[in-house]
Amino acid sequence: MCSGLGDRQNANSGNRGALRRVGWLRRRHNQKGMEGLQGQPIGAAIAKLGIPNDEREIAGQKVYTWYSSTFDEGTQLQCKIRVMMAGDVIGGYEFDGNNNMCMRYAAKLRS
Repeated sequence: MCSGLGDRQNANSGNRGALRRVGWLRRRHNQKGMEGLQGQPIGAAIAKLGIPNDEREIAGQKVYTWYSSTFDEGTQLQCKIRVMMAGDVIGGYEFDGNNNMCMRYAAKLRS
């Protein structure tokens, strides 16, 4: 007879695998869209993603951030995209967050 804890651990193991696959998919879609923006002026990112939520200078480098967040059944869902400038053009980017929230940005990047 299986204990409830063992069943929960097995279910969580399966969920982690599914979450890894979903996370990979989200990264692939966002990365693909962001790669097309590298070397372009910030206006190209703004045209796709809208006005950034934050703009600051870090160690002499301009950084723009788009961020969205919500709560769903007590769980915080969020996505953050940071674009780092290399002079007047996009030099790099990073993103982090939950699949559902980041897929919204991925859809904007594909348009």
